[in-house]
Amino acid sequence: MLGLTVKKLVPFTVYFCMWIFLFSFMFKTLRVTFDGSGFPEVDSFLVTILQTIQNSIGNLGAPDYSAWFPDDATKVQTMLENTVHAATTKSTAASFKAALEGKDINIDMIEYNTFEQQFMLYAIWFLWILNQLVNLIILLNFLIAVTGQVYDDVVGEKDFYLYSHRAEMNYEWYMIQKQFNLLKPFEIIVFSMNIELEEEEQDDWLGFVKTIKSAIAKNVA
Repeated sequence: MLGLTVKKLVPFTVYFCMWIFLFSFMFKTLRVTFDGSGFPEVDSFLVTILQTIQNSIGNLGAPDYSAWFPDDATKVQTMLENTVHAATTKSTAASFKAALEGKDINIDMIEYNTFEQQFMLYAIWFLWILNQLVNLIILLNFLIAVTGQVYDDVVGEKDFYLYSHRAEMNYEWYMIQKQFNLLKPFEIIVFSMNIELEEEEQDDWLGFVKTIKSAIAKNVA
């Protein structure tokens, strides 16, 4: 029964995983990182996927958006890179010297787009909350409900599966005996009926069965 339950849950589980990968790619696109201390020697993107999975099952981890808010050292490095790039595009040593001449590496000289930072901040937190809403609140609870429903359906059909598996085993054993010429001749009486008979016809059928039983009993006696 467990195998049948898992088999019926495969389509929805794949759908759930697709949403996890979708949010992971979106986090990566927004340059969001997560604390990887719990995942040593793991690639940053894989850390994002693993943390997204943890967020989807209730083990929440806050996003790290420090890439949009660099510290002072990063600002200085950015300014130097921009200065070198501006000089090298002119392809002359004189222009490179002119670009550096009179330049004072002052953090306040670097202008960052405050609007862009705030927009990305709200976008990242909106995506994080959306991940919790879709994966944790909706899909995970729906997966739990579907699991319970599928298991109930399988338990309700246990007699069908029980006799179906027994019939398969009997057929396999029959084929093995037939393959090795171990079959012995036997005679059976097969009774068949239409399974769509109306309920009112059941009493007549029971009476017919009793008649057959009585006739067989007399012949055997």
